[in-house]
Amino acid sequence: MTEKSDREELQRRLEQAKRAAALGNDPVTAERLQKLVKELEAKKGASAGRPSGHADLRYGAVGKQNEKMIDAAECRRQATEWVDQARRESSTRIRTALMCIARSWTSLADQMDRLEAFRDQQTS
Repeated sequence: MTEKSDREELQRRLEQAKRAAALGNDPVTAERLQKLVKELEAKKGASAGRPSGHADLRYGAVGKQNEKMIDAAECRRQATEWVDQARRESSTRIRTALMCIARSWTSLADQMDRLEAFRDQQTS
C-alpha cells in the first residue's frame, strides 16, 4: 500500500468517525468517538492499515443514478471488518471505539432486516 493510499484511508476513517460522533449516540459512545477522532487526527500523515477489500460505501447515494443503497449483508460485512480492525489495534481506547462502530453496523443491519420483514408483512 502506498503512502498516499494510507493517508486517504486515514482521512476516510477520520471522516467516518466524525459522522458517527455527530449521530447523537449515548454520551459514553459519543465521548469515545470524539477521542477516536482526536487520535486519528493526531495520526494523520502516518501510515494506517486499510481493511482488505474495504467497500466504497456511497453515503447519501439515495436517488443517484447507478448507485444503490447498501443492504443488511453489507452492513454485517462492514461490522466484521471493524471488529477485525479493532483486534489489530493496540490502543484500548481506539479498539473500544472501533467495536462501538462495529455494533452500530450490526444494529443498522438488524434495523434493515426488521424493515424488510415489516414491508413483507404489509404486502401479504
